[in-house]
Amino acid sequence: MKKLLLLAIFSLLILPANSQSKYEKQSNELFDSIKSNFTETEEGIKIIKVVELPNIEKDKIYIAALEALSNIYKDSKEVIQNKDKELGTIFGKGIFFESSMSTWGVLTESKCEHAIKIEVKDYKCRISIQTDEIENTVKNGVSGQTISKNKYKLKSFFPFWKECPMKHRKASFSNIWFCYAHTVGAAETFEKEIMTIANNSDKDNW
Repeated sequence: MKKLLLLAIFSLLILPANSQSKYEKQSNELFDSIKSNFTETEEGIKIIKVVELPNIEKDKIYIAALEALSNIYKDSKEVIQNKDKELGTIFGKGIFFESSMSTWGVLTESKCEHAIKIEVKDYKCRISIQTDEIENTVKNGVSGQTISKNKYKLKSFFPFWKECPMKHRKASFSNIWFCYAHTVGAAETFEKEIMTIANNSDKDNW
């Protein structure tokens, strides 16, 4: 399913200008197909994933979640904002980042901060990742000088922004996709990492 969605978005982003009306229809269809995967917040989106861990108690899942954060992010001390073992909650923040260089030497950087919440109890945990805004920076690819830097709320992009001018819809929707794809990917990575660590916790006896 994910491969089909990635193929769909790639085909949308390379459509020529005279295919804008077709692009609008297809992007709306793609957006409708992914809407069920996230919850809308006031300013952005949230991905929620419940991980079932049969026969594994709360304390072991909690430790696995902390270790997963440490494995996924370079500096878990900066990522983890608050934690409470008794309540079984971990709060953190991270950054999704991408950059690309055009053939004209223009460097474009996209950065999306996200909030992480992990809740654990016996036999399961819930992962929530929320993204509300994106920062786009344009630089001279040779000198590194910043040309422009702007932050936008996620809901300011098409198709949340239904009045978006036709000529800007392709670029506008790409911001939604950037945040969505990275958020989904992060949730899936957390799920796999926590499951692997928790299921192997009793095997680490040496």
